[in-house]
Amino acid sequence: MTTAVKLRGLPDLDRPLYRIFPLWFFEDALRVNGGRLVLVRPQVWEDPFEHVYASIQMQGPNGQQKQLVEYLQPAYAQCWSLEGDSDALLRAYSRVTKDAATQRNVEPRYEGVKVRTTPRKIIQAVELWLAKKPSLGWSFYPAAIEYRDDFLQRFANRLAKIGPVELGQGDDRVDSLLFKRPAFRHESEVRLICLADSKTNSEIVSVDVDPNQLFDEIQFDPRLASFERKERERLARSLGYTGPIKEDGRYHKTFFLVPLSKPWFE
Repeated sequence: MTTAVKLRGLPDLDRPLYRIFPLWFFEDALRVNGGRLVLVRPQVWEDPFEHVYASIQMQGPNGQQKQLVEYLQPAYAQCWSLEGDSDALLRAYSRVTKDAATQRNVEPRYEGVKVRTTPRKIIQAVELWLAKKPSLGWSFYPAAIEYRDDFLQRFANRLAKIGPVELGQGDDRVDSLLFKRPAFRHESEVRLICLADSKTNSEIVSVDVDPNQLFDEIQFDPRLASFERKERERLARSLGYTGPIKEDGRYHKTFFLVPLSKPWFE
C-alpha cells in the first residue's frame, strides 16, 4: 500500500512552528516509545465548527435524511502554531495558579510546555516513521488553517456537486479540517492531519519520533517559580531530552533604577 506526506499551504518549510503541550502530555511525548506525537479525532475539539461535517444532516429529494459523518474517512490531527510569542495563546493553553504558601502551581495538569520545531522536521519525522510501516497506507498532511466566514456554504456547494462519498475521502476530507472562523485568526494554526484507512476506529493515533531530532527547543511556563521550573527541567532531562531549554523572563519581577537630578523630597 502507498503512504504519503502532502503539504498544504506551507511554502516555507523552515519557518518555526510552536505547540503548547499540556505538561503531562509533553512528558508522554518524551517517554512513550522513545518519543511520540499523538493525533486525536476532530470530534474532541471544543469548537463545533472545527469539525462541521459532523453536524451536517443531508436531506434527499424524497425528504429522507442522513448524517454526512457516516461517509467520512477516519481523520486525526495535532495542532501547532506559527505564532511563538503570544501571551493570549500561553494563557489559553497553560494555566498556572500558585499556592500562597508554597508558590507551587496547584494545577500542573493544566500547565503547558511550549515546543519549537519546523514543518520540515515534522515531515522528516513522519516520513521516517512511515518508512517502517510500508503496509500502513495512511496519508499525512501538514497544512495551514484558513480563517473565513463562508466555509459552511463552501462545503454545502461542494457536497451538492460531488456527493457525500467523494466529499468524505482524500483531499476533500482534509479540506473539511482546514477552515476556522476569523475570531481564531490570532492562533495562526497549522495542523498535522492523518487520513487513516476505513478500518481505523481508535480514539488516537501516535507517530513515534525522536524528540531530540524533532524539537529545536522547549520552554516551561514563565510564570512558574524558578525552583519549580528547575524541577520540570530535571524531569525532562531524566526522560532523555538533551536539547535547549529556553528561559523566558517576561514575568520576572524587575526593579528599575531612575537617576534623579534633584532629591525626591524637593
